[in-house]
Amino acid sequence: MRALKILSLIYSFLAVGLFCALPLPVRAQQASPTPTTVILFVGNSFTYGGSTKAHGYNKASVINEPPGEPGVGGVPAIFKKFADEFKLSYEVHVETSGGKNLEFHYQNALPLVSQPKWDAVVLQGYSTEPLPAARDGKPDNFVKHAVLLEQAIHTARPSAKVYLYQTWPYAYKTYPDNPANHLEPLTAMFEDLRVGYARAFTEDKHFEKIVPVGDAWIRTIRSGAATDDPKGTVKPGQCDLWDKDAKHPSIEGSYLAALVLLKEITGADVRKLGAGEQAAHDLGIPSGVAVKLQTVAAETPTAK
Repeated sequence: MRALKILSLIYSFLAVGLFCALPLPVRAQQASPTPTTVILFVGNSFTYGGSTKAHGYNKASVINEPPGEPGVGGVPAIFKKFADEFKLSYEVHVETSGGKNLEFHYQNALPLVSQPKWDAVVLQGYSTEPLPAARDGKPDNFVKHAVLLEQAIHTARPSAKVYLYQTWPYAYKTYPDNPANHLEPLTAMFEDLRVGYARAFTEDKHFEKIVPVGDAWIRTIRSGAATDDPKGTVKPGQCDLWDKDAKHPSIEGSYLAALVLLKEITGADVRKLGAGEQAAHDLGIPSGVAVKLQTVAAETPTAK
C-alpha cells in the first residue's frame, strides 16, 4: 500500500509539472482602433462650394463651427466622403465665411483656430489676395495672416500640420485682357497665385505643404478633360470647373479640389476611388469625368 501511495504521489507531481510546462493559451488580441485625425478647414466660398449642389453636400458628416456659416458641406464634406471610402478615420470641422480673407478668420475665429485639438488645419485665403499688388492683390496681408494663424495653431498644438489650400485662376478676371486666347491669361493668373502661396510657405517654413489645387485646375484644362472657356461649348467627355460666374467652383471644381486635398493630406492614391466613387454619383458627375479628375489629381506634383 505504501508503495502505491508513493507511486501515486510521483504521478501527481509529474502531471502538475507537465501542466505547468504547457504553454498558456494566448488571449486573442483585438486590433487597435485606427486613431481619428481631427481636421479643421478654414476658408470662404472656394471651400464651401459656392452656390452649387456641393455647398450642402454630405453636411451631416462634418461639424460646422461658429463664427462660420451653418449648413456647409462643400469641399470638406467631399473630402470626408473620400476618406470614408478609403476607410480613413477623419473627424472634419468647417469654419467658412463667404468673401472673407485670412485676416478675417484671424480677427474673428482665432479662439476656434487656436484650439489644441486640431491634428491638421487647412487654410484657404481670399482668391485674389496672393496676387501682386499690380493685379489687385494684397500679398503682404495674405502672407502676414497666414503666418499669424500658423503660429497660433502651433503654439496651441506644436505637432499640428498646417496646409495652405492654393486656389485657382478664374475666367471672368482674365478673359477681358485676351479674349482670343483663354489658356494663356489663365496660366498667367495661376502663376501669380502660385508665387504668392510659395512666398508664404518659404518665408514661414512651418507649414506642412501647399495643396496645389490651382495647379491641378490648369493641368485638367491642358489635358482636355475640362474646358478653358466657361462661356463656350463644353465638348463631350469634358467638364467645366467653374460655376456660372466663371469664378467659383462648379461641382466638378469642388470635386477636383477635394481629390487634391485628400491626396496631399493622406497620401492616398485617389485613382483607386474609380468609376463607382460615391460622391461623384451623389453630385451627378459622370463616372468618366470623375475618373479623369481622379487621374489628374493623382498626377499633379506636390507644390515646391
